[in-house]
Amino acid sequence: MNSEILEVEVYSDEMETLNEDLRPDFPEEGMPCPVPQCGEHQYKTHNAIWAHWKKFHRRTVRIFRRATCTYKHPQRPMLTRHVRRVHKNEDIGQFQTSKEENRLFRNPENNLCPRRKRVVHVDKREKARLKRVKLADDLKDVGIVPNPYVCRDESIITRTTPDGKKILIRTVKPEWMNS
Repeated sequence: MNSEILEVEVYSDEMETLNEDLRPDFPEEGMPCPVPQCGEHQYKTHNAIWAHWKKFHRRTVRIFRRATCTYKHPQRPMLTRHVRRVHKNEDIGQFQTSKEENRLFRNPENNLCPRRKRVVHVDKREKARLKRVKLADDLKDVGIVPNPYVCRDESIITRTTPDGKKILIRTVKPEWMNS
């Protein structure tokens, strides 16, 4: 059997996208961490397993500290609590951040953190689309023909005249379309 090797160069951001597609969905009933070293604790929400993943399965962590103190912690609220309890009369001030080796790191090997299952409300989208189509048909009566299919997130602002006709004032695009 003749085997050929294909070498492909892939950028890291493309690999991250690929990894996202390989992650299992987080089930509604919850799940344990897929890494065997973590035991069988059942995480009931995606946020809980994500917090666990950030704490134990990242090689580096962000650490908060103050320039005037040796105390440091990966959670900003814990540093704030330290300042309030130990340095009672001092202003909390600004915290410095740095990346450090994670002392709690557990190698996830080939396991991936599950992704949050996205709920797509198809019926709501269809209802909004039909509303835009109806509005576009109503506006045709006054000689204005907006395109109701430009973007499902776009809103059409209208005004009703005293004789009952709708007049297009403007279309409002979401912020992400303006950038």
